[in-house]
Amino acid sequence: MPAGGDTWKRCGPADRHVLTGGAPISQTILALLDRRETARPVLVAAALVADRLGDARIEVLHVRHDALEGFMPTEEVMTARHREELDLEAAQLSSDLHAMFDAWRGTRGNGLWREVVGQTAPFIAGQAEEADLIVVGHGPRRLKADAAQALHVALFKARLSTLLVPPVEPAALGSTVAVAWKRSDAAIRATEAALPLLLRAEEVCVLMETDHASDTAPLELIDRLAQAGVPVHVRRFEAGERSTGAALIAEAHEAGADLLVMGAYSHNRLAEFILGGATREVIAVADLPVLLHH
Repeated sequence: MPAGGDTWKRCGPADRHVLTGGAPISQTILALLDRRETARPVLVAAALVADRLGDARIEVLHVRHDALEGFMPTEEVMTARHREELDLEAAQLSSDLHAMFDAWRGTRGNGLWREVVGQTAPFIAGQAEEADLIVVGHGPRRLKADAAQALHVALFKARLSTLLVPPVEPAALGSTVAVAWKRSDAAIRATEAALPLLLRAEEVCVLMETDHASDTAPLELIDRLAQAGVPVHVRRFEAGERSTGAALIAEAHEAGADLLVMGAYSHNRLAEFILGGATREVIAVADLPVLLHH
């Protein structure tokens, strides 16, 4: 069994795990294209992950929205002209994204384009059984509607690993990986999902906030990576006046990481929505790819 096919299973105390043989986790990558400014970075990121995994295939999805989707008659009148304008905008976006896909595929020689009309969430949910990783683009400060829907469905319904990509083409992805570690089920599952990438990295840095003094480093992961010849070290940091999310991004940059792996929404989702949390903070400020898993 190749190293890339290793997974974790729980063994003994809640914070102890061992690696066991299993099938590769990320074989089919679903790249969601919803905006011009993030399309190319999403495609490039998907290709970098596929290349690092070696045998992953990429499927590209664009969801074209119907003009009547979300239309509220109390707000405005949907005239035939307005409907035509919205349809033309949707068609132009689709044409532009398809052209960007064709240009990207011309440099790779593979990749499948799929376009559907409707709402994003149902189509992402429908792809859950076929995809192992979804790649979503996000802009500064917040996710747009399609990306937010995709993230919600992928994380909480489909239980898919989700790679968030900022609107900048990554030069590398998975060479130096930072792992945000805090003893929680979400962090454990995120690290499990990232193992195929971690075992193919040139270096792994485990980030641990000193405020969580009771947390211990994931020794089994460190030993397994060391056995596989992957240099790994623990970097402890103090958030200070920074939010935890901002501190994680800054520490990932300090470690020279081109990818951050973290558990998503380890606390109650409603509480994090109202009060905030590390996941929302990271999404707001991330300027490097982030691999999330709930």
